[in-house]
Amino acid sequence: MINTDEFLRHYGKKGMKWGSRKSSTPTKTSTKIKSKKTVKKLSPAQTAKKLSDGDLKKAVTRLQMEKQYSDLSRPTKNKSAVKDLVLSTSTTVVKSALTAVATQQVNAMMQKIIAKK
Repeated sequence: MINTDEFLRHYGKKGMKWGSRKSSTPTKTSTKIKSKKTVKKLSPAQTAKKLSDGDLKKAVTRLQMEKQYSDLSRPTKNKSAVKDLVLSTSTTVVKSALTAVATQQVNAMMQKIIAKK
């Protein structure tokens, strides 16, 4: 005959945490997770209809702020401004080079004229 006092009896499920029970009412986190999963499967028009006014306002505000940020952080590449800068710089460089050459030639002529006298 087997003495039943020597055996440990277990009435839980495999993987169950000792001392914690699954509540019969869903918690806030599980409800939020479920609602987010259903929102992701819907089209944007259906999603907008399912959201509350406050949530919809938050989503619109967020999207507007993201658009403004991307507009402000995008580097502006104005081709005409770059073209004008290159043109003005090259014009200045050419003018200074021509002035230097002309000055050198004039000085050489002056030296020849002075040497003849």
